Amino acid sequence: MAINSVEMGNRARDIRVSKNIKQIEISKALGITQPCYSRFENGLYDMPISQIIKLCEILGVSVSWLIGEDIDFIAGLSDNERLLVEDFIKYIKKIRKKLL
Repeated sequence: MAINSVEMGNRARDIRVSKNIKQIEISKALGITQPCYSRFENGLYDMPISQIIKLCEILGVSVSWLIGEDIDFIAGLSDNERLLVEDFIKYIKKIRKKLL
């Protein structure tokens, strides 16, 4: 599977925004500048794997999710069905967060 840098950046941005985390907070935790992190979210910077792992820990997601490996199971669904599945996953994560 080829890793799509733009899609990976979009996923990181979506989860970061949903958790109300600022780019500057993530960039400091990763030891990079905010503009560098912004380039990552825009698919213009390829992070070393060590930073990818740390980013996933910060965001509370798996590396496989960030690089898009976990979406193969919904490949046969319509766009509307995929959105419903993604919304359901976000809902479950929100509930899980409240319980912890």
